[in-house]
Amino acid sequence: MSVIDFPHCLSSSRAVAILTNSPFALLPAKWQEIWSAAVFRCATDGAANHLRPFCEGQTGLKLPHLVSGDFDSISDHTKTFLSDNNVEIIETDDQNNTDLTKLIKIVCDRKDLEWEAIFILGGFGGRFDHTMASLNSLLKSHEWTSKPVFLLDHENLTTTLHKGHTTITFRNLPSPLFSKSCGIIPIVQRETIVSLKGFQWDLDSFSLQFGGLISTSNNIVSEEVEVETNEPLIFTLQTDWKMFAV
Repeated sequence: MSVIDFPHCLSSSRAVAILTNSPFALLPAKWQEIWSAAVFRCATDGAANHLRPFCEGQTGLKLPHLVSGDFDSISDHTKTFLSDNNVEIIETDDQNNTDLTKLIKIVCDRKDLEWEAIFILGGFGGRFDHTMASLNSLLKSHEWTSKPVFLLDHENLTTTLHKGHTTITFRNLPSPLFSKSCGIIPIVQRETIVSLKGFQWDLDSFSLQFGGLISTSNNIVSEEVEVETNEPLIFTLQTDWKMFAV
């Protein structure tokens, strides 16, 4: 059985923050807070191009500890900036996995790094195939860790639930940052049997599948919900990070 405590994860000083190469004009203030408080900060090489002006400018955002990727999209200016500021650079040439997947594995492989959750800032938006690749990265993280890995964009906080029983607590979550709207969505290409408790539409050993029921537009009606599943699931919660944009 696993437990995901959303308020604790969001306020934890033992979180890892990963910035991805996704379209954004400004980093919402809450994202900056997560980034600054993180015990370990890292970025894909493409994201480093977006991050550099925030670190150089008046915002004074903290530097990443590590930047990783195949470095096919990083600018010379950014690479020099990172090197001059002693940011660790890891070049990965594995073409079978995305830069995000490889970066999650790098974090999980660091045995001397103590962390409680990973927050991926970005990853949705733009090309749909890139969005699906980000979800696949969440699924692949199950191979390396049982700890929660969250994917954030301007309207969603998304994670994947491991098979088995998961209790999710929402006590003292800031409102209206989080709404009660959520989705519990099958993602693997195998029969997924799900039980839900604490939702507007609970389920009892029900088969979720594309082409059938996938439990989108559900609502949380309890401070604590329970999910039982025989296969991994996507769990997504509607957010409003935009109200905190700077």
